[in-house]
Amino acid sequence: MGKLALIALAVFTAAGAYISLARHGGIMDGSERVADKQYEVLARNAALAGFSRARQALADDYASAYFSGNDGTADYDVTADVTVHRAVVQSVATITGARDTEIEYTVRGDFNRIYGAPPAAVPGFMDFALISDQDMVLRGDVSGIIDVEGDEASELNANLHTNGSLDVTGNSARIQGFGTYAGAASGNLDDTFEPNYNPAELPSAYQSDVVDIPEADFETWTDNATPDRTTAGSLTLGGEYSEGGTRDMPFVWHVQGDLTVATDAVVNGYTMFIVEGDVYFDADLTVGDSGHDGPLESSLGIYSGGGMELGGNIIIDAQLFAGGDVSFKQGSGTPTLRGSLTSKGVIDFRGTPDIYFRPPSPALIFNWIPRDNLVSMGSYYER
Repeated sequence: MGKLALIALAVFTAAGAYISLARHGGIMDGSERVADKQYEVLARNAALAGFSRARQALADDYASAYFSGNDGTADYDVTADVTVHRAVVQSVATITGARDTEIEYTVRGDFNRIYGAPPAAVPGFMDFALISDQDMVLRGDVSGIIDVEGDEASELNANLHTNGSLDVTGNSARIQGFGTYAGAASGNLDDTFEPNYNPAELPSAYQSDVVDIPEADFETWTDNATPDRTTAGSLTLGGEYSEGGTRDMPFVWHVQGDLTVATDAVVNGYTMFIVEGDVYFDADLTVGDSGHDGPLESSLGIYSGGGMELGGNIIIDAQLFAGGDVSFKQGSGTPTLRGSLTSKGVIDFRGTPDIYFRPPSPALIFNWIPRDNLVSMGSYYER
């Protein structure tokens, strides 16, 4: 074989080897790419496992969280960032691929918090137009009038209860409901209490058992009813407020100081004020459009850890809870409450206040009775 032929043979042999190696390398590269796709599927499954775990955690406890895990094939890291009623969940899984490169897969979703349905009824201590954990004194002219139109008024009573003693010193008080007391009673009881509805023909005023009234517990209240807004100090109300609260999702305003209604204020929608200090009503606080077309009920709840003071020719539309004493200013007009009043302290009536019982709303009690947390996913993506 000539020299040229040998050279040609060597070239052809080398070319064949190169082509074979290239073909083998291409097959290997393709196999690795296929393997990486399979690893990506494993990473995706792990990311979804972490995402599902976070979603369930939000339903159990609506709070920010960070955790890691492994679904048996890949590791995942999950963050859940919660801001009031919105949560962003991101789950990132990592796994080492066929070519020793790290493969990452991300699943992200935005969630909205939705409360479960309100309970059918309010707690027992809220069944009264007026209830006090301490003594109750009725002085002067007090009228308890049912603020319900139509046939319901004939079957609804503005009941009054005290866990202490009941003292009626005035002669003009007219309460259209039963008067009950756990301690002693004195004064003009028979002419004061005139229930609208009494099919069992019970006495209009009588001694009864103590009604449990809870303490003001702000840590629990704000945990059960997550505030939409927090005022670090005291708050003065005046003007119109439309915060978008509905019966299904009331607006919760946490006031860490006192609350004062200094000038006339109107609150639209369902709203709950959680007030750590005292509450002073010096002007009208009325409700506007609540968006509720069902039976008449309060759409504004004000719950304080301190006392409350009402005075002047003012109108208050609310279901009220005071952790301290409640007083009506003497000689300063006729304050009118359209709602209900609960006090852990003494309720001392002076002057000529009018109480028009409006049934409290079960939608505004989830500081005491927490509602289920439901989460609804708004947006979602994977990569």
